[in-house]
Amino acid sequence: MSSSDTLRSRLTRLLSTDTVIHECRHCGTTCTATDSTCPVCDAPEIVTYRF
Repeated sequence: MSSSDTLRSRLTRLLSTDTVIHECRHCGTTCTATDSTCPVCDAPEIVTYRF
């Protein structure tokens, strides 16, 4: 395996991991996946971002 193949496979593994953030649209507080309302401001708008 060449060094470019090794680098490519390492980058692919690194970049393919999903990061999920749940956040209140109103105040920006980070929430959990099970929150239906924001624990800080009680707003019902929780959004999910996947990176």
